[in-house]
Amino acid sequence: MANNYCESSSRLALTEEQAKKAQEIVDRVLAEFNEDEDDCGFCGQVTVENDGVWICHDESIDPDHVATLVQALVDELEIDEPFVFSWGYTCSKPRLDEFGGGAGVIRRGQPPFMFDAMCTAQEIAEGRNVLLTKKQIDAIRCAHADLQGTMQCHEQADFGQHDWKAHALSIQELEEAFPFLKPAEPEEDGK
Repeated sequence: MANNYCESSSRLALTEEQAKKAQEIVDRVLAEFNEDEDDCGFCGQVTVENDGVWICHDESIDPDHVATLVQALVDELEIDEPFVFSWGYTCSKPRLDEFGGGAGVIRRGQPPFMFDAMCTAQEIAEGRNVLLTKKQIDAIRCAHADLQGTMQCHEQADFGQHDWKAHALSIQELEEAFPFLKPAEPEEDGK
C-alpha cells in the first residue's frame, strides 16, 4: 500500500500591527472550515507570529484552504504585496502520475490564481490556453484588431479614416487586464 501526501510550507509576512489582528482572522476562518459539513476542516498547521503567519503541513494540506485563509488575511489586513505559495504531491512508492504540485498567487481584492502543474501541462499539451484570463484574451484580441486596422490605414495612406478612439479603448482594456502595463504615477518632488 502506498501513502499519498500534499505538502506545503509558506509564510505571509506582516507588520507587528497586522500580526495583532491576524489571530482573530485565522481563528474565524478555521472555525468556518470546521463548521462546513461538506468539508473535513482545515488540514494543516497555522502559526501566527509577531511578524507573520506560517502555514504548513507535511502530509495533507489543502491548497484551496490555504488560498481561502490567506485571501481573508490579505483582504482584511489590506496587504498590497502579492502572496505566492506552492505545494507538492508525493507518494511513498514510485507510482505513475502520483507526483506533482502547483502554485498560487493571492492578491488583495482579486480572486486567487492557482494552478496544478500536471493539469496545466496536460492542457498546454492539448493546445488549450490556461495561463490567461478571458478578460486578458479579449484585450489581446482587441489590440490585435486595432493593429491590423492601423496597418490597413498605413497601406492605404488613409489616416483620416482610422478609428483612433478604438486605440484608446484597447489601451484601457489592456491596462485593466494587465495591471503592470499601467503607467506609473508621477512622484511629487516635494513642491
